[in-house]
Amino acid sequence: MKWSELEKRGVKRCCAMFTDGSRCRRRASDAFDGSWCIRHGPAIKRAEDFARKAMTAKVTADDDD
Repeated sequence: MKWSELEKRGVKRCCAMFTDGSRCRRRASDAFDGSWCIRHGPAIKRAEDFARKAMTAKVTADDDD
């Protein structure tokens, strides 16, 4: 079954894009808000957590000035 048919049925596909322009062929997991598959979700979560922590640290540093 093609992804276009699966998406019509409500199946979500992983949002990961590769450097060659292709897209991940795995199904998105509910564990990662239905956006990322089991393989890419942990890496994206780590990156988001790192960015969130850096932004919080920057805002805290700006508040101290």
